[in-house]
Amino acid sequence: MKSFLKFILIFGLILLLSALLAPWLFSFLPFKFERIFNRLVMIFSLTSIVLFVRIRREDWDQYGLRCYPWSFSEFLKGFVAGVLILVALTVYRVGAGFSQVSFSGMTAWGIAVKLIQFTFSGLLIALIEEFFFRGFTDQSLRIRFRFPVLLATGVTSLFYASLHFVTQKKIWIDQTPDFFDSLKLMASPFLSLTQPGIWPAFTGLFLFGIVLHHLRLSTQSLYAGMGLHAGCVFFVKSDGIFVDGIQAPSLWMGSKVFYDGMAGWFSILLLGVILHLWISPKTFKKNVQGNVL
Repeated sequence: MKSFLKFILIFGLILLLSALLAPWLFSFLPFKFERIFNRLVMIFSLTSIVLFVRIRREDWDQYGLRCYPWSFSEFLKGFVAGVLILVALTVYRVGAGFSQVSFSGMTAWGIAVKLIQFTFSGLLIALIEEFFFRGFTDQSLRIRFRFPVLLATGVTSLFYASLHFVTQKKIWIDQTPDFFDSLKLMASPFLSLTQPGIWPAFTGLFLFGIVLHHLRLSTQSLYAGMGLHAGCVFFVKSDGIFVDGIQAPSLWMGSKVFYDGMAGWFSILLLGVILHLWISPKTFKKNVQGNVL
């Protein structure tokens, strides 16, 4: 209970400080007010983890970050599986007439630069999100608050999915925002979840979180999940260079983000099965032989 109250207090201070600073920074920074507020919350949250969370050397195992000789292989398998399943889904989209091949008119050099940018973006997002959700958050729920594994998996996956929609509901703010406008932004995540249109995408991200969590538990590390996460982010970002949507999003096919339709949900579950068969049994065998645990 003491740790929980400390968490609530720190997060409340983060929101308060962000609300106070956002209007002042908006007066001279060339960014939207909402973006400034969200970035402040993220920066202060990461800073608080560095200042208040003491990660000991032996905690690297618990957070899934210890590197083993097979860690890169797990990462690579996750990355390749994520890209290939999305390539297959894209081929289906094009063949079924939901999308069409249409190069963006960029030069070969421009495409290469974009692909490099998307690769680094995917790696960075995967590293941060997998450590925060499947590492730090899951470990805190299971060890500090003694959540059962299934409950911790569900809560972490719900948390992961919901945070992708914190700015979905637009809050009207004029050109002279103040502290009270910052308070309005705090309510936007809850208002976003009241919109029925987000639930297909929310479902897909929740399923993706479950698959990532399974990889974390079965391999006792974050590397397979990081690879899968990075590969999927890379492909979703780069898909627009080569393919254009020609039909409105549907419940079956979803939109260009892949995970907001039934075909995307099926692909996510298929990814989980493929990676379970490709990675988990081998790693589990190493675990029970005492190489990891």
